[in-house]
Amino acid sequence: MRLILFAVLAFSVLTGCSNYGKKVKSDHIEVFYKDGVTESQAQQAADMLNRLDNPEGDKNAVRKSFQLTGTGDTITCKMVVNEEKANDVPDRSFVIIGNKISDSAFNGKPVNMVLTDDKFKPIRTIFYAKLSGDVDTKDFGEKLTSGNVEVYSLEGVSMEEAEALAKFLEKEMAPQAVISFQLSKEAGGVNTVKMASLPEKTKDTPESAVNEIMTKMSEQVFNNAPVAFQFADVMFKPYKTFTYTP
Repeated sequence: MRLILFAVLAFSVLTGCSNYGKKVKSDHIEVFYKDGVTESQAQQAADMLNRLDNPEGDKNAVRKSFQLTGTGDTITCKMVVNEEKANDVPDRSFVIIGNKISDSAFNGKPVNMVLTDDKFKPIRTIFYAKLSGDVDTKDFGEKLTSGNVEVYSLEGVSMEEAEALAKFLEKEMAPQAVISFQLSKEAGGVNTVKMASLPEKTKDTPESAVNEIMTKMSEQVFNNAPVAFQFADVMFKPYKTFTYTP
């Protein structure tokens, strides 16, 4: 997680003179807060982000800026980023950060992450999705990448298969941002491919499109073996399953 924050938070200070709210700090982390967020909540969030980003206590860590606001039961966390680098980070990484802020400072309230420029002007929003389990130690598997596709392979999957799947998905989908998949071998030789996604982004995906990509996947990657394709949350917990048997 530390690498995620270092990679995408490129601006050391905010620019301009707009009213960003009151400010608390935790070493190199500064958190502005307003509109329903208390000083105590902002400080708890700042302390957690500091531990997350700089667990070794580096005194020369670059300053990083956030802003917390509250509307009803939902919290918005604006996060200053380098837009180009942020596009290379999967949404699930920011969902994990939102969950950490939610649990540490807001008693489980939803925290939407808004990536912004150095004036807190929004670039894109990653909506909250409640995660279960330990998001720090969850073992997703061994990672292999091809362009903007990353494939996590579990025990029983060869690196050759994971590499072939990553290259296939990169060619077929040509994603503009990073998309995460997980590959596992199930009983009966079924190759299960999970795609980390949010339900609101996949609800309109035609079943015919999924069937087409599963057919190609079976033929081109898995030597005509059965395939299960699952839309899953950012912790790879599936919420919709499709199957293909040659």
